[in-house]
Amino acid sequence: MNLTIQTAFILAVLIAVLILAGYLEWSYARGRLTRKRRARLAAGVAREEAFNASVTTKAIMRNLRAQGYDVARAEPLVRQTDAELEMGNFTNAKLLAEDARNTLFDIKSASVRQTGGLSKQAAGETSSAQKGQEIRQAPPPAEAQPPVTQKKLPRNYAEASFTIRSVETEVEKASGESKNTEIPAKILAEAKENFEDERYDEALRLAVRASRSLAGDGGGETNIQAIPPQSPEKSVETPKAANHVCGECGAPLKAGDSFCRKCGGRITLQCPSCGEQLSKGDTFCGKCGGKIES
Repeated sequence: MNLTIQTAFILAVLIAVLILAGYLEWSYARGRLTRKRRARLAAGVAREEAFNASVTTKAIMRNLRAQGYDVARAEPLVRQTDAELEMGNFTNAKLLAEDARNTLFDIKSASVRQTGGLSKQAAGETSSAQKGQEIRQAPPPAEAQPPVTQKKLPRNYAEASFTIRSVETEVEKASGESKNTEIPAKILAEAKENFEDERYDEALRLAVRASRSLAGDGGGETNIQAIPPQSPEKSVETPKAANHVCGECGAPLKAGDSFCRKCGGRITLQCPSCGEQLSKGDTFCGKCGGKIES
């Protein structure tokens, strides 16, 4: 009788130890999977932020160069940003892009102070008229004025405003060259609405997306989603499902892609008829009722 009780007790202890060991192993495995999932999400966010910072900085540099500013100081930083993006060092790429953008702002501010508030182009037009003129009489000393406190702009206000103007210029130029600008113009209009509603973060994101969509036009080729096939020999197959092409630049995708291979944007499922966002496994669109073919 005593032997039976002792055996049962030992078995109970062994079962308890096995259960505890299994629970600890399961908890460790779950924690490891959670950490890996968080690391992947953080990497995706870092990549998106680095790409947005690079696109915004390049747009600012193109605009300043077109206005006649010397942007040579910022060009090495932009090249280093591209190199870091290619190597996958997204944190370093974002920091370099921000340094390049601050350098561009410093170049513009220094030039404006030197030309008395005029742009480089306007200063060049007025410099010839000012030659030969001398000040005959010094003006009376001005009374000391209290320092003017500069109002701090909201986050992403300046970047969003500048990027919207730059993309608007690019869309007008592309439209004048008979390029398809329907999708970029629509995204840009939405960015302007968000800017007017003081949603500057969303306005900047949409403006960058419009720039990507315009760059994805293929250098002058017609967007394959905008026109039907022209002939049996050169027909362009319209994608049947929302995840066959990138919703931002129109580049073709492969099964299982989570990011676009051309612009790096995150892939989201959208209805090919009305653009409504879909969930994985949807057969019909909840907005227009269109059938989603796999």
